[in-house]
Amino acid sequence: MRIAKLTIKNFRSFGREGSVFNFHHKLNAFIGSNSAGKTSALEALRKMFGVSFAEREIIREDFHINEEQTTPLEIAELSIEVKIEFDDDEVQTIPPYFGYMVVDGEGTNPYLRIRLEAKWTKSFSANGDVDAKLLYIKCAEEEEETDDVKDPVPNHQRAYIEVFYVPAIRRPSEQIRYASGSILHRVLKRLKMDETFQEEFEASIASINDHFKSLPEFKDIQHTLTCFWEKFHKDQRYKEAILGFGGSDINTILKNIEVSFSPTGLHRKFQIDDLGEGYRSLFYLTLVCSLLQLENQLDDAEDHTDVQRPFLTVLAIEEPENHIAPQLLGRVISILLGIANQ
Repeated sequence: MRIAKLTIKNFRSFGREGSVFNFHHKLNAFIGSNSAGKTSALEALRKMFGVSFAEREIIREDFHINEEQTTPLEIAELSIEVKIEFDDDEVQTIPPYFGYMVVDGEGTNPYLRIRLEAKWTKSFSANGDVDAKLLYIKCAEEEEETDDVKDPVPNHQRAYIEVFYVPAIRRPSEQIRYASGSILHRVLKRLKMDETFQEEFEASIASINDHFKSLPEFKDIQHTLTCFWEKFHKDQRYKEAILGFGGSDINTILKNIEVSFSPTGLHRKFQIDDLGEGYRSLFYLTLVCSLLQLENQLDDAEDHTDVQRPFLTVLAIEEPENHIAPQLLGRVISILLGIANQ
């Protein structure tokens, strides 16, 4: 399945007459001058199928304001719609959508219409009120629409399609942190750690703490800290102030994981922030491509009867050429084409 068409109306730089984009390949590009709406088009996809609620949230600034508007707005509406087509060999993706498919006529292939409709209303709130709905449109594009052809997309079906957005400003250090929503978190949260591994891991951390506590200087610091702490209060519950590596559980340790690069020509390894803008941008793309490939490999190797994986993942990259030397762009496009073909 793939997005074959994107229609945007009254969203950011797109006016009420609407703009239509047709996609004929697995790898597509928006090309245009500054402020032509390239970023807004990518953001439109993320508003529909972003992974987190924050990515999908519609705010006042998302509604287009006509330059001819001379009076304050009372109501504003926007819509973003995708047409999804299915390849002949994608039988497994059809059942959840079968009841929502439409056809243009006899002998034509069925397709799916999904639309985000949002309405902003002026209210006592400073930002007004926004009502947004993700809907299946159960009539062909050329047919007249009535209210009975619109069905809300169930929450659990939102996970069937996801947009992974790569911004123009690449900060790979944020994605290598073990924090919810980061690339590293998406991969590492699927690690399988049995009780034996966790017990051995906690014992290793305890051993490291014991090694430090055996140092005379460390003991002096611990003793002095505790003595002064006792002078400030008499509560027996918090009598001792113990120095050590905070947390022995695996999640606490993973939050401190980092990537380093070598050789560097210096007497130390490079961290991500030591890299130039070009290499940082390339490493961000490396993280994304690695994630997609690893998730595919894990999906092939595991039984996912209890886990819903997306039927369609859209990788939306803003300014793929950002900070990258021209002679490397061909390699970048080749890698992205390979990911698209997966």
